[in-house]
Amino acid sequence: MPWARSRIISQRLRFPRPGTMGDVPFLPTAPATTNSHFAKRATARSDASCRAIVLAVTCVFWVIGAGFLPKANAQQAGPLWTLAGGDVRIREVVHRVETGTGSPPHEQLVIEAGTGTAAYYLCAVQPAPVIAELRVRLPVWADRPGIQVFLSVVLPRVRHPQTGMPLSLLVPGTQTRVAGQWEWLTVSDVPAGLEREARAIRLQIRREVDLREAYVNGVVLNVYGGPGRTQLLIGPVEWTGYLPGQVAGGNPAILGPNPGVGDFTLGQGSRQWMNTVGGVTTAAWSEPSDDAAAQPPLVEMAGNVLRVQGRPFFPRALEYQGEPLDLVKTLGFNTLWIRSAVNRDLLLEARRQGLWVILHPDETLLPSGGVGGRTIGTDFHGVLAWDLGTQSSLWEVQALQQRAETLRGLDPSPTRPLIAEPLTDMLRASRAVDALLVGRGPCFSEMEFADYIVWLRSRSLLARPGTPIWVAVQTQPDPAVLQQWQQAGASGERLDCIPADQVRLLTYLSLIAGARAILFRSHSSLALADDATRQRRLSLELMNRELEWIEPFLAGGQFVALVPSNVPEVVGALFRAERARLLVPLWLGKHAQYVPGQAAVDEVTFVVPGVPESSTAYLLLPGSLEPVNSDRVAGGTRITLREFGPTSLVVLTQDPVVLNYVMDRARGAGPRIVQLERELADFTFRNVKSVHDQLIREGPFIPQAEAWFRLASEELASADRAAAAGDNAAAFRHIHRALRPLLLIRRIDWESVIPARDPIVTWPLATRFDTLPWLRRFQEQLNAAVWGDNRLPGGDFESAEQLTAIGWEPFQHGMEGIAASAEVTASAARSGRMGLLLSVRGTQPHMGQALVESPPLWVHSPPVSVRPGDWVQIEGWVFIPRPITGSVDGFMIVDSLGGDTLAHRISQTTGWRPFRMYRRVGEESTVRISFVLTGLGEVCIDDVAVRTVSAASPQSPPPQSETPLVPVVPPSRNEHSNSGPLARLPFLNGWMGNSPAP
Repeated sequence: MPWARSRIISQRLRFPRPGTMGDVPFLPTAPATTNSHFAKRATARSDASCRAIVLAVTCVFWVIGAGFLPKANAQQAGPLWTLAGGDVRIREVVHRVETGTGSPPHEQLVIEAGTGTAAYYLCAVQPAPVIAELRVRLPVWADRPGIQVFLSVVLPRVRHPQTGMPLSLLVPGTQTRVAGQWEWLTVSDVPAGLEREARAIRLQIRREVDLREAYVNGVVLNVYGGPGRTQLLIGPVEWTGYLPGQVAGGNPAILGPNPGVGDFTLGQGSRQWMNTVGGVTTAAWSEPSDDAAAQPPLVEMAGNVLRVQGRPFFPRALEYQGEPLDLVKTLGFNTLWIRSAVNRDLLLEARRQGLWVILHPDETLLPSGGVGGRTIGTDFHGVLAWDLGTQSSLWEVQALQQRAETLRGLDPSPTRPLIAEPLTDMLRASRAVDALLVGRGPCFSEMEFADYIVWLRSRSLLARPGTPIWVAVQTQPDPAVLQQWQQAGASGERLDCIPADQVRLLTYLSLIAGARAILFRSHSSLALADDATRQRRLSLELMNRELEWIEPFLAGGQFVALVPSNVPEVVGALFRAERARLLVPLWLGKHAQYVPGQAAVDEVTFVVPGVPESSTAYLLLPGSLEPVNSDRVAGGTRITLREFGPTSLVVLTQDPVVLNYVMDRARGAGPRIVQLERELADFTFRNVKSVHDQLIREGPFIPQAEAWFRLASEELASADRAAAAGDNAAAFRHIHRALRPLLLIRRIDWESVIPARDPIVTWPLATRFDTLPWLRRFQEQLNAAVWGDNRLPGGDFESAEQLTAIGWEPFQHGMEGIAASAEVTASAARSGRMGLLLSVRGTQPHMGQALVESPPLWVHSPPVSVRPGDWVQIEGWVFIPRPITGSVDGFMIVDSLGGDTLAHRISQTTGWRPFRMYRRVGEESTVRISFVLTGLGEVCIDDVAVRTVSAASPQSPPPQSETPLVPVVPPSRNEHSNSGPLARLPFLNGWMGNSPAP
């Protein structure tokens, strides 16, 4: 009688510990209804009659059920488990069948592994259909947690897109949680698990996956516990609902010969399942082939995830401005974003450097109207996605569909994604392309970062459901803002960059919005040698190293929620991957778009929802993982960070594969991350010290500032000593302890100097810490200046006919369900008889809280003549009786000198509120004002004036700086057309009660 049957009545099953023959207690076996390889332990009875009954029943059970046992496991002459694939190279040290006194046979496996995620071992069985009752379990002992069981399932009605063979999938089961103990691993509810895996495959192969006649042909273990040596004991397999020989359409053959096992090799016959890491090839580039007929790499969107050769890929792209490509690669970018003319030599060089390309197809590649017979050759195999540009008007969005269809017809890789950046009609645009590019420049504007999150997340709500969002991240100030700083006399040596802490915030805000790619905007080359470019290089490389560190959470994972903390300014961005969670704490205090706060506290606590009880929290540090205090509370897992800094990252997992991955990245990137942080800290120290020293000449602001500077110096010195000793984690901590007092000084200085009552954008020099030394002089000079008469005609809004005659222009963006009007009426007057009333309302009941995609209504003033070097004062009065809804921008007052970034944004007022803005003229000859109502509501405007003072006036500021000026780029939202839904409105006289239909 086989051992499995003879042991059915044993009082206790025992397995030896690894390396010994001693007996250890084992787990209780399966219920009596299962067909078991394990003998079920009979309950001890005190009388012999009970034992006899149990023995008789057991014998009957085995006689009846013997025919249903998998023949491969009924008796064991040699190892049943064989290596069958994965992405890690291994070497078998021990693989044998062992037996001990009083214990059933089991397999001992000892492997040495490299780095990766999976090493699959297969126990092949006779094919059996997948039915609702199918269940499998087996006992496993391992000296590492994370060993997982799967069922191998074949779909005979679906062919693999590359091999043409029936497609195979793995249905996942449980995994070991504790090292050094026997545990049952189980796969249950197989049909539901198979359907989950099939949904992902449908997106990948882009066709229906037929699950009919699916059959199981083996049990699989992922035995990878991490780099190094792993020991396992594998007991016999138990089945429920296993019906061999009843596969529809015949009896398919069992899996073919097992692959050979050599030193760190998987062999050529490795089994590949479609939904595993071993079932696809890598996304990395190889050297270009000379074969002109070579097929382009498979690049496609699987749902909202970008896949390259079947694996998730997260682009980190730089907008190309002529940099050497080896520099781009060194800075950690994996993609080049080229919006200039197509250059085939550049494409080939990018491919040699291992860089993918997001390319804008120009007229040489995609002529207007299309040219029959054109093809895109092998020169373009390195193109990751086609960028169809920015669409700022409705007719450009309408033309997008034709361009997209033409390009797909020319591309030999029809699954290669197309992206576009529509500024309006995102629903129509999303139907034409595969992903939408969005993004704004909130730094130095009145848009709070919290509002920017809302705006970013609203873009996906306006598009076709499921459309992925790629986000462009600002790395330099808007050119119009930079020009205003320079015109006011501020030095440009450090101004043409976004500080590193703001770049990081913008990047993570993009990820919170669900970004599936990050494209870093740039309008000047990163190869320049000035201080601003050097700082930009450091901050972008640091950001890339950090994103590469957490890439699995970005490429294949997803954003889950914002987790509040016990500190109002701190929130945690929670991301989820298959086997782990990532918590990214962020400092989102008020006015962080101008000057972020200290971004550090002594202790911060989060309650993270949805974390498995077995997960452990670790703080990611360069070179190490540090356990974090955590405990289960109502609502989730409470995590306490004793020392929160601006780059704290917390991973929550119990999977050793995840821990090994992040630890390997921490060791590899740790020294460079510390070096980058140290260089940026030196920039911050010198910058804050220089600005602070200039500010205190006009009065002390922080009595303890010198002590704080000394503390920062001491911490930086400690960081240098720790780095020299090879302790990167300690060096990292010292650097961030040094930054804390510096950021406090920076924020307190800024708050002490900025105007108390005026909006910050009133004074362009108030929008940034580096420009503060010039702000006070700028204020004093302009307040003492003798301003001329009002040069803006019609700013009193007394007559609709007069407004039209002198060049005031109202425009509406016609949208379904929204009506807009611009009206001269007595109800909007602050002084005189009349004022201007702008009104946007929903024409249907549900439109009251609707999300408004594009500004429905704006009014342009006539141009006002100015001279280069003049100072301009724009002032007026606004009354907004109720909050504007549907848009985070509210009501915007935009001038052509400051652009969208320096626009004054108002959502509601208590009575009439004055506004005033100061600007300086560069090379322009005119200035124009735009009043933009971006949502639903009413705005009253009156007494608007534009005054100037010559730079040559004795009471005016000194002449402009000789710093080279950056040309102004007119804001795209001010572009308009008189045709289609975007059209000029007439000014209405008197209260009409109803607005014309759009």
